[in-house]
Amino acid sequence: MNHLLIEQQATDRMVRLQDQADSFRAGRVHGVSAAKRVATALRGLATLLDREHVVVPATELPRPRRLNHQQA
Repeated sequence: MNHLLIEQQATDRMVRLQDQADSFRAGRVHGVSAAKRVATALRGLATLLDREHVVVPATELPRPRRLNHQQA
């Protein structure tokens, strides 16, 4: 697969994952179904990267945001 296409697909999946995580944190989605959507997006990204043998340096991965005590 073309390197630029792989990069674009990975970026799209990471953006989707971030949107889903933000919705979960903001309380717009709740419970198991929201967690499943985030997990599915993560698996899709991991599958794409694994299939194409792409190694992403840890410094380029998005850092998870911590919830404050009011959001938990």
